[in-house]
Amino acid sequence: MVQWGAKPQNVAGQDIDPAAVAYCRSRASDIRVHEGSAERIPEPDRAFDLALAFTLFSSVPDEDVAQRIAAELVRITRPGGLIIVYDMRRRNPANPNVHPVLEDDIRRWFPRCPLRVKTLTLAPPIARRVGRFAPWLYGPLAAIPPLRTHAMYVLRRPGQVDVFPAARRAES
Repeated sequence: MVQWGAKPQNVAGQDIDPAAVAYCRSRASDIRVHEGSAERIPEPDRAFDLALAFTLFSSVPDEDVAQRIAAELVRITRPGGLIIVYDMRRRNPANPNVHPVLEDDIRRWFPRCPLRVKTLTLAPPIARRVGRFAPWLYGPLAAIPPLRTHAMYVLRRPGQVDVFPAARRAES
């Protein structure tokens, strides 16, 4: 995010894997990176305009935990802000520890958030072969919806948007 213009003090990350946290901290020491479950994100309410959850929910087998994670993402996002969930929508036969995340799941976990869905990502087994032997085929194959294995779910946190939050803080 910083490489695209975000100020480091406005960026935070979290991962349950200590090795992933250590890697992130080694690459971006000026960004807050927390270790722990996304059920509890140590950031203030309404702290971010954007919250990202990439391939997170497919690794959460428990419905109650998924609900708590969704609630945390809503909590840390400002009214009018975006929550973007990118996850698999097909089973992965090579990894029985993950499961598909479908539009119905997202609607259940984020019931008050307006939602837009876009399918993405050419099936990795196909992409690997195509990339090796015919990279020019990737785009045309990725344009075929049944060959896409992941989706991007873009949610907008409900609530009134405060267009001048800094000015209001200065007034008080």
